[in-house]
Amino acid sequence: MTTFAYPSGSDNEDTDCSTDSHEETPMTQSMALLVQPAAHELERLRQTLRCPIPARSYEDFDLSDAVIGLRELGTRGVSPIRQLSNADDPMSQEVRIEFENGHWRIRDLTGLAGLRNDGVSTTEIVLTAGTEISLGGLTLIAESPRTISLRQYCARLLGWKDNDLISIDRAMRAIRSWMLRRTPLLLRGEGDMMLVAQALHRQLFGPNSPFIASDRRRHNLPATVRGPANIADGMTALQEANSGTLCVRERRLPAEFRSLMENFRRRENRARMTICVGRIEHSWILNNEMIAIPTLSSRSDEIDRIIDEYLQDAASVLDVHSVQVEPSDIQWIRRASAQSIPDIEKGAMRMTAIRASRTIKQASDMLGMSGVSLIRWLRRRARDSSGELIAMPDFGPEHYMPHALTLPQGDSDGKEQPEL
Repeated sequence: MTTFAYPSGSDNEDTDCSTDSHEETPMTQSMALLVQPAAHELERLRQTLRCPIPARSYEDFDLSDAVIGLRELGTRGVSPIRQLSNADDPMSQEVRIEFENGHWRIRDLTGLAGLRNDGVSTTEIVLTAGTEISLGGLTLIAESPRTISLRQYCARLLGWKDNDLISIDRAMRAIRSWMLRRTPLLLRGEGDMMLVAQALHRQLFGPNSPFIASDRRRHNLPATVRGPANIADGMTALQEANSGTLCVRERRLPAEFRSLMENFRRRENRARMTICVGRIEHSWILNNEMIAIPTLSSRSDEIDRIIDEYLQDAASVLDVHSVQVEPSDIQWIRRASAQSIPDIEKGAMRMTAIRASRTIKQASDMLGMSGVSLIRWLRRRARDSSGELIAMPDFGPEHYMPHALTLPQGDSDGKEQPEL
């Protein structure tokens, strides 16, 4: 079962805060300090903001966009919001924090507290998920269950180390602008970024929201577990992606891309657009903020964790939560299918389908591909980059693996294998 957690454990080794400290230093006191923070008060505030909330599972929370806490930019810990409206509190004469009509509001009553909403000066903010609030020299992010889950997914793409936190917050800012349909989302990295774009879409909007690719070099194709639907005509694809996401590749933009962008910017448009960037063949790409996914060679110590999380995702997508993944599966994916993040995602999906099936035919049907194609994919991964043979995981006596995997290439190509 996939879980999301408020950061805790090894990810917060720089803090020894306990959950009890939330009662001792509530956000009410912290926000009061933000108006004129002294040096010792600022450090106390930072410690308060870094205190993690205990881990919780998906079942504990509806993954909604209801704001449940604030987090300092570039940190992990989320602190609960407390009202600051007591007339006896002298700070409430300058800054007021109240819960009204189902929303948290922050008001700068004097105009002297330096309140900013996403960088714009203001005297009142209605907190929504992802809002950046600047007050008294600190920048805080309004967090919801959905944004916390999304931030963890971004960490999977960008890294879990402390020096990755700012990159994650920048990515979150770009994603928020994309979600509000202000700008397209630009993704760049090794492998097929369209798989990453689809996974991000599924993370935010669920499996039933439309995700449409528009690649002019491909035929019109329906969606499968392996990839999104493709509509070669960009304008038609934008219409079909209504309330969902249209995804294009920079190196193969739709022929009518200029008109497509004009329609995207119209107020009545309800689709979001994601652009998968390769070698940056168009100069206008450089004028937009881009999420650049680092190479796996720079994250060798995190690869097993990445694989494990994609295996959990695959079990959810394929609806096979009872499948038992073995440590040998992770090692096989690491050696045979870990050239990039999309390569890991593909390997995890196919390994999970094989584990959940008694035959290759059943696994290929689950994936929406032919048995021959799945066998070919396995055979191409029989050796690593150095040419050394990679042993297949032990699937047990009840799972009969195809003998075709050990036969010469010509013995299985071009004809369907019998159910194995």
